Amino acid sequence: MYSEKIIQSRNATFQLSNDFKGLNGGKCGWICRQLNKIRDFVVDIPIIGTYLTTRIDAALQVISYIDDVVLKLGSDYEPTLQEEMILNNWQLNKLQPFYRELALDLSDAFKQNSLTQQTSIVNEVLNKMCIVKTYFINNEKDGLSINAIQLRSNLIENIFEPLYEIIETSFANQNLTSISVLAKLDNSTIGDYYPLISGNKSLSTSCFNYKSNSTSSNAVPMILNDSTSTPQTVIKESNGNLLWIGLLVAGVLAITIFNDDNSTSEKKKIDK
Repeated sequence: MYSEKIIQSRNATFQLSNDFKGLNGGKCGWICRQLNKIRDFVVDIPIIGTYLTTRIDAALQVISYIDDVVLKLGSDYEPTLQEEMILNNWQLNKLQPFYRELALDLSDAFKQNSLTQQTSIVNEVLNKMCIVKTYFINNEKDGLSINAIQLRSNLIENIFEPLYEIIETSFANQNLTSISVLAKLDNSTIGDYYPLISGNKSLSTSCFNYKSNSTSSNAVPMILNDSTSTPQTVIKESNGNLLWIGLLVAGVLAITIFNDDNSTSEKKKIDK
């Protein structure tokens, strides 16, 4: 239903993907380092800052546990020194400030007194995320391998997921319809993407928006539906497969307990 992969669970903490698994030999490499920086850069944003950082922290904790204790795959791509210099500069000077402004825009939506105003702002945020994800698939590739370009896209997707979740959960009880619109990046809109995208760029793509079904001017505005008190692990569909992180962690805990019991039993036998 959602081309931008909005989280379906209303109690989801943050969307995890296979992109995180085994980065840098179980140390959750370049992407996690950038997530830590971005988390610290948005923590003070009114209304949604704590929500965003809680989601990122939850993701990092699960990723760290699975990578360090269980998987230790080390099979996912880490950028070369030259690629890391390019990506770090892009993230620090372009993506990070753009993401903060995007989060501030969404925060402003919750300050509006009407659902119409809120919907307008939210749709602008959705279109920007949609354009950015599409743009960086095939643009600004100098000095980057195919794997590094995919790594960049993975970071974009994973920092956008908490924003999608806020929108989806907060709009859940509103009388709204999801619609497809054609979002455009051109000379008239390029300024909205600074400093992430600049110059003479042109792009159009189909994006997800909301449309109000209410005919009343007194429609109740959305409020932040914060489910931090009962976080649940997210199930994500990635390339047609469902990733059941919760079941994996539960299985690992069961195995760990079983092994501990066996170790205790063996120790008792030795003591006798």
